[in-house]
Amino acid sequence: MSEDVDLLPEPEKARVTARDRKVRGPRVVVDNPGLRKVQMQLAERRRAGKPKAPQPPS
Repeated sequence: MSEDVDLLPEPEKARVTARDRKVRGPRVVVDNPGLRKVQMQLAERRRAGKPKAPQPPS
């Protein structure tokens, strides 16, 4: 959906780009601290992304 941003009017373009930038926290179960910790760790791992593989020397 973000690919067609250039075709939108300015106010709509700003709304779409702001929505794309938004980072939400994980949904957590408040009553279970262990599950909350696991969910927070998974969210951090998702945000960090995959580590890049080292490039072979040219």
